Amino acid sequence: SITNILGAITSFDVNYEVATPIQTGHELPHDAIRLNDLRKAGPGIVELIYADLVINGSMEINQGTFNIGTGHNTTIRGDLSVSGTLLTNSVVTFAGAGPQSITGSNTVIFSDIVLDQTAPSTLTLSIPIDITNGLVVSSASTFDVGTNLLRLISTNAQTAYVAPLAGGAEIDGSVIVQRHLP
Repeated sequence: SITNILGAITSFDVNYEVATPIQTGHELPHDAIRLNDLRKAGPGIVELIYADLVINGSMEINQGTFNIGTGHNTTIRGDLSVSGTLLTNSVVTFAGAGPQSITGSNTVIFSDIVLDQTAPSTLTLSIPIDITNGLVVSSASTFDVGTNLLRLISTNAQTAYVAPLAGGAEIDGSVIVQRHLP
């Protein structure tokens, strides 16, 4: 058990290989410069309990569940690969300096996605994703959604939306837009 905040001089990776449920602790830095890659393996559940999370590299969920939860905004500056389960009811921002991708083998359900790359580039989908609240493209980037890989969800409580795109931004591909009918 880690009881003090780690003081790494440079960046580091965090690997969770758990078979039973655990909550994150001081192994995740509270600043935006130290965490490089975050990996989840093993059938257990990892639950994020601290506020925001900045991943300067890639996030991989190879098995089991990583639960970001509610109110824990996450920034990913590399790629996202999901072959396990990612649970989130928070904002996930893709803020890389170059091309990024969402890959894996399982559909991912996001509450909110923000595409805010530091240099205009591309976020490419290779797996289906659902957005239950909002999609914001705030940089002059391209969101390459492929053919019917992006679905905007509509329920009796709310309908997902796409905010006005930033100048030079585009969504490339076909999108499934639901509309709930009572």
